[in-house]
Amino acid sequence: MVYCFYKDAVGLVVCFLVYLMVISGNLVFTVHIVYPALTKMAPYDDVENYQAKRVAIVIEWVFYEICSVFMVWSHLGTMCKDPGFIPKGYRYDASKLPTEFKRIYEQS
Repeated sequence: MVYCFYKDAVGLVVCFLVYLMVISGNLVFTVHIVYPALTKMAPYDDVENYQAKRVAIVIEWVFYEICSVFMVWSHLGTMCKDPGFIPKGYRYDASKLPTEFKRIYEQS
């Protein structure tokens, strides 16, 4: 079951904005960095290093696309899984905390 399609207007708006940012970032990177470099529209001072710069931009583009796919994948995985629940009457067991956090828990 997909848990992201409940009557949660704010969640759906945030989801839409996240994917809008991913797509717009992808378009900006491709149109303003990759396309000029691959079509020789970019103003390069040294023509002899053009091929090396072109290869570097393609490698950077592939890395950016891989990160973009992982970002979408992790967001979808987070949105579409059961978030779990905390049962009523649950008592937090502070004895399982590390000693640094016990002090903070006891102060609150």
